[in-house]
Amino acid sequence: MEVRDLQKTYRGSEKPAVRDLNLSVEQGEMIGVIGPSGAGKSTLLRCINHLVTPTAGRIFIEGEEITGASPARMRKLRRRVGMVFQHHNLVARLTVMQNVMHGRLGYMNTLDGVLGRYTEEDKRRAVNILEQTGLGEFLYHRAGELSGGQRQRVGIVRALMQ
Repeated sequence: MEVRDLQKTYRGSEKPAVRDLNLSVEQGEMIGVIGPSGAGKSTLLRCINHLVTPTAGRIFIEGEEITGASPARMRKLRRRVGMVFQHHNLVARLTVMQNVMHGRLGYMNTLDGVLGRYTEEDKRRAVNILEQTGLGEFLYHRAGELSGGQRQRVGIVRALMQ
């Protein structure tokens, strides 16, 4: 992934949330983004995942520019970028398994996604990862019944499924 001269200024603000940011991450490399509250960490991640549109700059994933991509192309590109949200973004009334399987929606047609028609391979993979993360016994519990740490792990498993 490569980020070139990224800038994001929110409407109504004079000060950019992210300004002149350049970043390169090689395949297999793991990085951490740290900084004080308001430093632009979440904005950077939201720009990379195209949840917000950068004001300026370019973002490349595996050599392909994602800035300015069409909505259809973005759906395909988002498959390659998982995101674990600070506040989990789980659907509390759904089960752990249902929340995890939402990580596969980008690979499915709309009807199969709405009807929850996931492949048996995807289901087995989800159960395996949930067991590895100590969540196997909570498979059919509602996400809203879990502790904060358990919810965070469900979010991580959902990103891995993506």
